[in-house]
Amino acid sequence: MYQLTPSSSQVLAVPVHECGEPLVDIKLLGGLQYGPPPECPETQGDYTFVRQGIYSRLLHAQSLLPPGIFLRLYEGYRSLYVQKMLFNDELERVQRRQPGISGSALFL
Repeated sequence: MYQLTPSSSQVLAVPVHECGEPLVDIKLLGGLQYGPPPECPETQGDYTFVRQGIYSRLLHAQSLLPPGIFLRLYEGYRSLYVQKMLFNDELERVQRRQPGISGSALFL
């Protein structure tokens, strides 16, 4: 069985493009619950932002839930800076736990 990982060539070959869809803040729009800020203080001001289309789909999904059951967002938007920082922090944790790990094995 073939295992697809984030570092698989097929995944890396997928282009990432800004779609231009606006970010909306669920704190301002309402309709969805949101949790406390993530443990990462760098995301505290942005974590309730999601793309407009995601917001609409979450509202629709929530409307299909049984009465009294609600979705709760715990983290939406992360800036590229924060994403890189979190990735590098995790990479360092793996290297500390497994000091002899090869560079290619880090990304499996």
